[in-house]
Amino acid sequence: MPNKSKKNVFKIVLSQKEAGAAIPLIILMVIVSFVNKNFFGLNNLMDVLRTASFWIMIAVPMTFLLCAGGIDLSLGAATSGVVCGKALKAGCSIPVAILLALAVGLLIGLMNGVCIVKFKLPGFILTLGTQYCLNGIINVWTSGLSISNFAKEYTRIGQLRIGKVVPIPIVYAVIIALIGHIILTRSKLGRKILAVGGNEETARLAGINVDKMKILT
Repeated sequence: MPNKSKKNVFKIVLSQKEAGAAIPLIILMVIVSFVNKNFFGLNNLMDVLRTASFWIMIAVPMTFLLCAGGIDLSLGAATSGVVCGKALKAGCSIPVAILLALAVGLLIGLMNGVCIVKFKLPGFILTLGTQYCLNGIINVWTSGLSISNFAKEYTRIGQLRIGKVVPIPIVYAVIIALIGHIILTRSKLGRKILAVGGNEETARLAGINVDKMKILT
């Protein structure tokens, strides 16, 4: 009986969609741990999680977009970051600079969404073109130079450690991931997004404003 229950648990684990990504990752981590004995050390794990946290914060909104059947390649252009940096260098306060950066990102996303919906342009081509345009604007604006030497109050937002151990970006990533999960799986908005991504025509017949969902995501 114990062997049978273990087999059932093993089958359940393998039947999960996430198993295809999780199992190779676990195997890779075990192999690397033999090569580098410090791999599972606290400092190294925190550094790995800190690096992953930035991708998680990007992946959550991208998940909404992909679930709605869209795609956005323009996020490769770090426009909002440049706007924030330039605003800080111009003497703006940290909250104002961050709000400006968010507003610019929102405006670019809205522009992409409207063009895709109203002009029926392919999202892949449009957002790729947007990325090249934004990269060109950024290069001209910054003369190809990076923006650095910010005030400590600003750098602390991303460099602070809780208990001198856990980097604050990990906390941000967990909070954003939880909020994204709740919205996508527990709210009407999330169900509408999934419906649009599943079948646009069915979603439209069900009374969902498909164009609005595409612009929102």
